Amino acid sequence: MKKTLLLLTLSVGISGFSQTTVYTEDFETGNSFTMNTSDLGAANTNNTWLMNNTYAGGSGTLMCLGIPLNFTVAATPSQPGGITGSPNSNYMHIASQAAISNGINNASYVPADGTCFFAETNFSKMTAPISTTGLTDISFDFWYICGGSADAFGEVYYSLDGGSSWILKQSTLNNTSVWTQLSLTDAAWDNQASILFGFRFVNNTATAGAEPSFSVDQIEVISNPSACTETTSSITETVCETYTSPSGNYTWTSSNTYMDTIPNAAGCDSVITIDLTINNATIGTDVQSACDSYTWIDGNTYTASNNTATHILTNAAGCDSTVTLDLTINNSTTGTDMQTACDSYTWIDGNTYTSDNNTATHTLMNAVGCDSVVTLDLTINTVDPSISQSEIMLTANESGATYAWIDCNTMTLISGETGQSYTATANGDYAAIVTAGNCTDTSACATVNTVGIDEYQQSALVRVYPNPSNGLFSIALSKNAAVEITDLTGKSILNQNYTSGQHSVDLTNYSNGIYLVKVRGNGVVSTTKIIKH
Repeated sequence: MKKTLLLLTLSVGISGFSQTTVYTEDFETGNSFTMNTSDLGAANTNNTWLMNNTYAGGSGTLMCLGIPLNFTVAATPSQPGGITGSPNSNYMHIASQAAISNGINNASYVPADGTCFFAETNFSKMTAPISTTGLTDISFDFWYICGGSADAFGEVYYSLDGGSSWILKQSTLNNTSVWTQLSLTDAAWDNQASILFGFRFVNNTATAGAEPSFSVDQIEVISNPSACTETTSSITETVCETYTSPSGNYTWTSSNTYMDTIPNAAGCDSVITIDLTINNATIGTDVQSACDSYTWIDGNTYTASNNTATHILTNAAGCDSTVTLDLTINNSTTGTDMQTACDSYTWIDGNTYTSDNNTATHTLMNAVGCDSVVTLDLTINTVDPSISQSEIMLTANESGATYAWIDCNTMTLISGETGQSYTATANGDYAAIVTAGNCTDTSACATVNTVGIDEYQQSALVRVYPNPSNGLFSIALSKNAAVEITDLTGKSILNQNYTSGQHSVDLTNYSNGIYLVKVRGNGVVSTTKIIKH
């Protein structure tokens, strides 16, 4: 994303700039400079010229009057995009001998304090002279950086006699903490058969100084003939991440003021000064947690955890803001609540159910904060507590259950009465407690009022003998009557109408125990217990 905030062009008629490059040195494939010469009385005692691509600093120890002193060398600032091989290309720089002996080879120097270290200069020059014969408007261009001080600085010299004598062109290159491009011109350089350029580091006596030391790179000697009319312009650019110069020759990644050259309409140089602001893209992570699915800012719906999806927005600087999704998908759960109840059941949904149900649902929250849908699987068991009455015999209508009989007057159990039927032995109110499965219910009380026939009436109606017996009984009836024999559970063994007289009953095929002989006749009900042994 690129924004041009301001474009201001100034056209100026000057001589030059259909340029010819006479000489270039970027130190990437070698070094056409001879370092640490003795020109102008230079020495190599405390500091020295080096050429490498070391930018990292470090710490070490030096000796002063036999006393070890600790020191630290700061890292050399990285180079801007206008330098070949930037940000950490090969460069020629001053390094202190003390730092080198401690394995620190970036730009550094030890100031001359007049006690342990004394004033000196260091010189580096072109190995072979160059020729500008037939060329005019010569410029000497280079990038440099130098902290130094008022007493420690860089200088530029040239020689027109093969190095026998040197002429100072530029002095006091210091107080520059970022790489800066400098272009020098001099009419004396035009149409010369032999010309040398050199750099000198001056380290006069001082109490302090600042790194980095004097360093140079991207050295060029250029001819700008006056046959063309040069134009200049200025533009202000604000872009994201990187910017490619109008010529296409440079790509810059940091804010700075740069220069670029392109041909103008007349085929001559158009020098552009670029006030460049580089804004950065941003990255971030969107942490989300959801149940089952999540629809993100990219419009997609995710049903599983995801930490790779990305989406690009525009940040406050107008650059890309890349957001990475960090999504955790938690799942809803389902389950079945199996219940068995008697008559009715009140569930977690607050409803009371009186019949079987396997469709009701209720939603809770599970351990991860998502829905937990529970389905009811309910079985309702019922028991029929009703009883049927036949005179003094009461029978529970629910078969296959467990029974207990109670006297409603005292609400106490009648001992030994656990059969489906109960024959009252006294007038009163009686009820059955019926248990089927896990359900128990009590019948309504039934009233028996036909017990109490005097012994005479009963004995006049029926006589059973022998009692007890081995199963062969005789029943003597004084009148016609209905005779029913049951076991104690109420199960009917014999049910028959007899005429008056004597009748035989055979129970030999039945289990030993107590049986009831119920005789109904002449408005009287007689119950007699007989024992088979």
